[in-house]
Amino acid sequence: MARMGMAEQERPRVKLECLRLLATLRLDRARQRVVSGFIDTYLRLSRREALQFRRQADSLLSGREKAKVMEITTSWKEEGRAEGRVEGRVEGIETLERGAALMREIAAAEPANNRVRITLAFTSRRLGDTLAEGGRSSEAVDHFEEAIRLSGAVLAKDPSEGSAVTILATSHSGRGVALARMGRHEAALGEGRRGVEVADRARRTQPGNARTRVLAAGAWAAMGRIHFARGTAGDRAQGCVWFDQSLKAYREIQRAAPLDAPTAADMEAANRDSASCK
Repeated sequence: MARMGMAEQERPRVKLECLRLLATLRLDRARQRVVSGFIDTYLRLSRREALQFRRQADSLLSGREKAKVMEITTSWKEEGRAEGRVEGRVEGIETLERGAALMREIAAAEPANNRVRITLAFTSRRLGDTLAEGGRSSEAVDHFEEAIRLSGAVLAKDPSEGSAVTILATSHSGRGVALARMGRHEAALGEGRRGVEVADRARRTQPGNARTRVLAAGAWAAMGRIHFARGTAGDRAQGCVWFDQSLKAYREIQRAAPLDAPTAADMEAANRDSASCK
């Protein structure tokens, strides 16, 4: 959830609101199952969080809403067990593409719904990340661009939407790294700088918010990778400066509180990618 800009304690409520929205949409059973499965993948709750989810459902939903939400979750779990589906890679490209296609349909039907656009923007950004990790940079660039467009539209409507800020910054950074791997270095630096600008603005406006510091650390590490991709002596020196700034921020965050799993993984990646700087 750190990747969406949501605090851990918000997970049960966010899942409830996503399912509440899904219950209002007139989707056939197959499409409803794909979307509910997608929600469950990205908002998998612990036992404690599941208990909070049920309590919030009891207190916040009407009887009819609760029945529909519980019907969706029960149907998805039962069908999943019956088919014995086991996905080797939770965030597989096919799963993300199906989710994105359905979210585009929902977004077209709900053009004023910012939560739908945020979910689609997040999905597009995750597609970009996954494709980039698999070496498919040119395809990743297009998905990052979609995430940038969508999150920008959300922020134009509601500048205080923190998850859209996170998606916007990380999409610019991700697009920059993908462009750098394609050899488009000037365009890559421009995207990387935009990612840094968005993250730094969030950090300045919310100085005590750990999530904005994590966002900035990630944007700085992306700049390090962009410079390293060009490989000149000057770029490598500049990249080391960015990595040093990123790792310093991660260590400060870590001293204040234990890192969640995504942030710890990002810090480890920055350490690994900057090994030649030491």
